[in-house]
Amino acid sequence: MGRPRIRISVTGRLGPRGCHRGHQPGDSFDFDAERGRICPLAMHVAFLYADILRYGGALPGEPAGTARFCCPDADTANVFLIERLEDGDELRAILRQFAASGWPLIAAPAQAWLDGAGDRAALTDAIRQAERECGSCGCALDPLYPRALALLG
Repeated sequence: MGRPRIRISVTGRLGPRGCHRGHQPGDSFDFDAERGRICPLAMHVAFLYADILRYGGALPGEPAGTARFCCPDADTANVFLIERLEDGDELRAILRQFAASGWPLIAAPAQAWLDGAGDRAALTDAIRQAERECGSCGCALDPLYPRALALLG
């Protein structure tokens, strides 16, 4: 059994300035494979949470397998979600990114699915439409549309 994967996603920004590394809500990174793409300030904080989650720890007040933290740059204060991904969690992680995107086309059906009230056909239709409208724009969601569709089967 391998160690669990860790995904880090930008879910918001509290500060008045944009990120000097260009991170924006909706960006997502594989902790092990893409950590060089993540701002070193944020990674300094993320390492602590990654170790806690990867090795079975939990944080008070956070859903199991997750933690939220802010980047230490007070002018930016990006908000990050870090998640331990077990087998089968990949679709939920992608849907969390869709829900956090703020784009009603995919945010609402993704959140409904995460809340247990979603319809597979409606979610699939919404992802297909999002892929048609945005699937080659270059945003962080582009590669997630086909992956989500494959996972939904």
